[in-house]
Amino acid sequence: MSEQTTDQTIRQFQRAVYPAYALLGAIRLDLFTHLSGCSKTVTQLSDLLSLNHDKLQSLLYFLATTGLLHVSEGIFSNSEEAEKFLVKSSRDYIGNEYVAFADRWKRLERTDESVRTGKAAGKIDYSAMTQDELDTFYMGSHRQNQEAARMLMDRFDFTSATSLLDVAGGTGGLGIAIAKAHPAMHSTIIEQNNVLPVTNRFIKDAEAIGKVEAIGCDITLERPDGVYDVAVMKNFIPVISREDAIEAIKNVGRVLSSGGRIFIVDMGTIDDSRLSPLPVVANNLFFLNVFDQGGSRTESERHDWLEQAGFANIHREELTPLLGVMTAEKV
Repeated sequence: MSEQTTDQTIRQFQRAVYPAYALLGAIRLDLFTHLSGCSKTVTQLSDLLSLNHDKLQSLLYFLATTGLLHVSEGIFSNSEEAEKFLVKSSRDYIGNEYVAFADRWKRLERTDESVRTGKAAGKIDYSAMTQDELDTFYMGSHRQNQEAARMLMDRFDFTSATSLLDVAGGTGGLGIAIAKAHPAMHSTIIEQNNVLPVTNRFIKDAEAIGKVEAIGCDITLERPDGVYDVAVMKNFIPVISREDAIEAIKNVGRVLSSGGRIFIVDMGTIDDSRLSPLPVVANNLFFLNVFDQGGSRTESERHDWLEQAGFANIHREELTPLLGVMTAEKV
């Protein structure tokens, strides 16, 4: 072992949690919203929000070191990034998503237990969630699904399709967005029965009744009614076993018209080397802690599953560094 070897990487990981938790606290306190379009001192903010002056001061100055806040002569203001993404009134607000994501950190703390026992120690049992828990959980994913829909529409042409199947669609954000953007399109969201009240509420709020419907269906066990031109599986394959994934893809294939297209969109396709893309490899730590049999799969595995289900012209591409899509056509 070289005498020049240092503990730099280990120390870097040790300190990495500080900015993450500082931002979490700031979002929960809604500091960025109260600095929107203006500048304030520590005293002004503490008085406005009834916060402890000294502790708020420590938090604000640390946030300034991250670049999310600017400070000059004791007066704080938002950075451009904070103003766009962390102010509640902004169209691009992601604060709710960040807070929801913090739940993952608690589950990652149990990685050693999950690996030791072979069972997910931080398991999420969607079917056992109460209605309030489901509302909180799916609110965090709704914006992500809408954004995924926009990315798909930017890259792929849906104008010739009249029917879309959104598999395990949650709030229906993806199916709603695509249907509303295409006058001839009708979307069907399939979900577990206990999720349907959430889905139907979002459909109603989007004024999409008639354009979008939600039905109960376990795609791993049965095929839904109807025939569809397009099917989208968003963030579904990584949460189920290999065997269930194969059956789900087969059942989707059975209800797609000839030439119909499937879009598998999620954070769970890794290269055959299993070393990249790095964000997806990292995300697999979350999967191993929450799903007994779910997880990231290699491109070759998913390619084989699609071929077995009667699909051809299979392609994979990145939508973002973390989010990928595999597309295929029903033969």
